[in-house]
Amino acid sequence: MTSTRRRGLIDIEIDAQKEKVRKIKEDNRIFDTLETDKTTLDNEKKKWFFTRWFSPTSIDDLEKRIARKEQKIKEGLERTSIDKIHELEERIRILELAKTNRCENVVWMDVPEILDKKIQDDYLEKFRKLPQKIDEQVQSVNITMFGGVGVGKSSFLNTVVTALINNPQRIYRDYKTAPSTTGISKTKAFIPEEIRKKRGQSYREHPTFKDVMHCIVFVIPATTNLYDRDDEALNKIRNLQQRINGPRDVKQVAIVTNIDRIGVPNVDMESVFKYPNVKEFCEDVSKVLEIEIQSVYPIANYHEEQKPTAAKNALALMALWDMFKCGERHIKKKLEIGLNDDQ
Repeated sequence: MTSTRRRGLIDIEIDAQKEKVRKIKEDNRIFDTLETDKTTLDNEKKKWFFTRWFSPTSIDDLEKRIARKEQKIKEGLERTSIDKIHELEERIRILELAKTNRCENVVWMDVPEILDKKIQDDYLEKFRKLPQKIDEQVQSVNITMFGGVGVGKSSFLNTVVTALINNPQRIYRDYKTAPSTTGISKTKAFIPEEIRKKRGQSYREHPTFKDVMHCIVFVIPATTNLYDRDDEALNKIRNLQQRINGPRDVKQVAIVTNIDRIGVPNVDMESVFKYPNVKEFCEDVSKVLEIEIQSVYPIANYHEEQKPTAAKNALALMALWDMFKCGERHIKKKLEIGLNDDQ
């Protein structure tokens, strides 16, 4: 019976890398055999000259073969180093290992099996259909990101902008220069201690409900030791949670960055939800921060890529949509029961 299993991007990439290695080795053999052919030609010419026993036909064949190889080299054929070949073979090994580590039976709630263009476009359509404002009193959702230095906060914003603009040829590296049509306002991540010290124009010591945070996002790299009691960033997150839990009841979401560093290759990001280690880490984040697993999102930010991918865009859009809906529910709930001084 012929298999109908969908060939994913990782399968295509593995085949492409194998073909690349095959072609490189084939080209290298031209260099490896050229000198041998020349030596053989010299020997055959000597035999034919002294004995007249050897047919000149074989000499003609050798001369033609040598000429073809020399012409390819003249046209720009280059030898590839053994180190480069080993590097490519190691990449193939890593991709095949990642494919082996995937599990079709990993179960998440309400997540797509494959993060393809359809998923990306579905979420883009959701954002396009949003009203201009949530309510006359509170027109927009304020989302605050919190995390240590270098964990991927700015990179996530760049990824979100890239996904929302959806230009297939461009990745936005600085969200502050993105077109205003994205509907994104600058989201600032800060440390709680700095909030109390800040007295700039944007700071309000007694803000109204429309100016407070409606959803807080914790940014945690997948390489974090979640059970390290001395981790400064985690301790600050816990301290912040103690301050926002209770009457304020601000919705909390977590995004897990750097998932490519725990075994998910960029080329297979469409299948990220099939990796058990990603699911396990997100579950640990859920337990440590005491937030539901449905609000913990693996994220793959753009770094060295030249063009966006549907998978990375979809991951960012899924997380952003949950942040928005959580903030929106929080706003509507508070408006229904009436605002008070705790807000």
